[in-house]
Amino acid sequence: MQEVEKVLGHEEVIRHLQNAVEKEQVSHSYIFAGESYVVGENYIKTQEGIYGLEDIEYEFLIEPGEYKIKSGWEEVALEIKYTTGKKKTVKFDEAGQQERMELHVGDEVTAVSLDGQENYLALYKIQQYDE
Repeated sequence: MQEVEKVLGHEEVIRHLQNAVEKEQVSHSYIFAGESYVVGENYIKTQEGIYGLEDIEYEFLIEPGEYKIKSGWEEVALEIKYTTGKKKTVKFDEAGQQERMELHVGDEVTAVSLDGQENYLALYKIQQYDE
């Protein structure tokens, strides 16, 4: 699995993640190119300290539900392998491009760089609130 601190050119993302983890207020997930995750499974990751900070260990989970997915840069894709065996690739040609999709327990999601550069996708879970 790719380590966050080794992603060059994304210092603002690294700082945001470190601050969110320290405050236990992670509101969304980042999937960096080359990483794969299964929806509904817990992951424990260790963020090596950078800029003089201590190592941080955190747990995260991509919960099932509806998501807004936004590309960090251009030329990235999200590959989804559904539990039904069906596969889908969603291409993001422009930085900031957004797509909405439903993710289910057991679906495997992978961010893929289409131009060989470091890249990421941000997943924002769409919250449903009862009135």
